[in-house]
Amino acid sequence: MTKTLLHPRAKLPISTRHHPRTLPSPEMIPISIASLAVLTLLIVPWPLNLLAVAGGAAFVMAWFNPPVALALDVVSVPVQSVGEYSAGAFTFRYTFTVVWAIILAWTARRLIAREPVRLGFISLALLAHVVVVGLSGVVAADTGLWAAELYRWSIALVVFIIAVDVSARSDVVRPLVVGMSLATTGASVYGIYQVVEGTGPRAFNVDGLLRAYSTFGQPNPFAGYLGISVPLLFALSASWWKDRAASPHLFGGVIASITGGGALLGMVALTLTQSRGGWVGVTLGLGVVAWLVGGRVRWGSIIIVGLIAVIASATPVGPRVAERWDAVDLSLSNEVQVTAINFATRERIAHWRAGVAMVKDEPWLGVGAGNFSRHYRNETVEWRFRVPRGHAHNAFIQVAALTGIIGLLTYAMFIGAVAWRLVRALLTSDGAGRRGVVVGAIGVTVAFNVHNLFDYLHVLNFSVQLGVVWAMAVSSQQWIGSDERSGAESER
Repeated sequence: MTKTLLHPRAKLPISTRHHPRTLPSPEMIPISIASLAVLTLLIVPWPLNLLAVAGGAAFVMAWFNPPVALALDVVSVPVQSVGEYSAGAFTFRYTFTVVWAIILAWTARRLIAREPVRLGFISLALLAHVVVVGLSGVVAADTGLWAAELYRWSIALVVFIIAVDVSARSDVVRPLVVGMSLATTGASVYGIYQVVEGTGPRAFNVDGLLRAYSTFGQPNPFAGYLGISVPLLFALSASWWKDRAASPHLFGGVIASITGGGALLGMVALTLTQSRGGWVGVTLGLGVVAWLVGGRVRWGSIIIVGLIAVIASATPVGPRVAERWDAVDLSLSNEVQVTAINFATRERIAHWRAGVAMVKDEPWLGVGAGNFSRHYRNETVEWRFRVPRGHAHNAFIQVAALTGIIGLLTYAMFIGAVAWRLVRALLTSDGAGRRGVVVGAIGVTVAFNVHNLFDYLHVLNFSVQLGVVWAMAVSSQQWIGSDERSGAESER
């Protein structure tokens, strides 16, 4: 029997036997995309061709496989300056292109499906801070700098909302952890190579040893990147090692080996950054991870740390690390003599004081988002430190200086919302590997916030990766129990 359809105008029966489908086969889609990418690379000049191909690939992945698109987003963070292209006041980078391709694809899919976007506690808290950052433009002397800071926080919010939505619908763990492992491994190997070969600015040399900075331009941001990667990779590898025989794991030994290797190389690179804030942050983050994973991992970590400490004390590494800590002088007294050894610490304290002075001058909305450097010289009394370093070297002072007490409250509410949701996810998570994801996100959060006491790490698209990690931990149905799924829905 022949199936018939009614033509909308003629209303006559039309036999499908005489009208075969003319749609392209699914196999033609990747072939067409690959052909277009090759033509783009050959025709469009560098670096626009690279950016176009990256954006196109991210858009296609975000349309057909959103978890892989988020993985591309995470991978882009260490190489965000590759193929940088400036057009007037705008600078296009790899991460910028990937993020916007994902946003466009996700938005189009949601509009077609006519599905509303529902915001959870974390999203609403972050939205409140974005609003305050926007309001600070009223007092901002440089609206261009204000707009750049507003964009940075707005993108962090949008990416988090997308990551929550994707995590609640799909299995995001495997592509994300593999992507993060490869990115961390690559950045760490490059940083280690810099130290071995001594390829870097003389200013990065400390007693003849270069500080690793990888692709981030400075050692401290590199340490900050490792802080939002290494604890999660360590937690995933450790949870597999602890639970692999107890029950079916979330992933297998291959992925566990990849994450473990990335964590190990990341710890070596972190040591070579000589970033004291990074050392403290990651050490505490890894300590929290080891304690929460428990069992053999907890006690094994304690033994390994003890052995490392003994071995380091007996080698030149120990005295070098001790010298780095001896240079720390956090006294707020103006009578402290500035020397070559404590110069970096005294400069950081000068930025803290300048930030506090800005809060005193503009207590409610601050001096305007992005305008720290513009007001720094007027708030600095020490002539040695009149050159601003771009931020207050403390996230809480930075936020208060730029957006006032109101902004500090919304920022604290945002960090508190993240902590509350992670603890809630930890209490309800079960299954081998599922708890490891949440534990790793907690370790990342600890490392990030501790390091943020000495630096300002809401830069270089770090917030984009953080949003993906947090969303993966609190919203994925892959490891949140049935009682928690209503909470996950509220985060979407």
